[in-house]
Amino acid sequence: MRQTLTAGDDLPRAQNDQQPDLVVRAGSPAALLRLVPHLLGFVPETSLLVIGVAPPRDRIRVTLRYDLPDPPEAELVAEIAAHAVGVLRSQRLTAAVAVGYGPETLVTPAADEVRDQAWQAGVDLRESLRVTGGRYW
Repeated sequence: MRQTLTAGDDLPRAQNDQQPDLVVRAGSPAALLRLVPHLLGFVPETSLLVIGVAPPRDRIRVTLRYDLPDPPEAELVAEIAAHAVGVLRSQRLTAAVAVGYGPETLVTPAADEVRDQAWQAGVDLRESLRVTGGRYW
């Protein structure tokens, strides 16, 4: 991951003002969850994140966030999953992580649909997490 701007930093930079690549390792689900606010610029609520990764070492290439539908209508959940998997495929990413923020009744249908569509598209869903109340499963 290459950081060019810090959240809230809108100062222009000269083109020759190069920063070294910023490498952050997330070796556990808890470490990955600590990165999410930095990837998005805010702490998500009632959301589904799909994080596309690529070799070498599963580097993050794309982070997608979707509002979870309430109630979780099957057609809308399928559209969210299809969009996420479509973006992963268009970026030629073959692995991803899904993180749902919110209650099980909203997260599970969306996470299951992403898992199923990812499998059908040949995308390896490495992890599927649910976060609520400061805890994860």
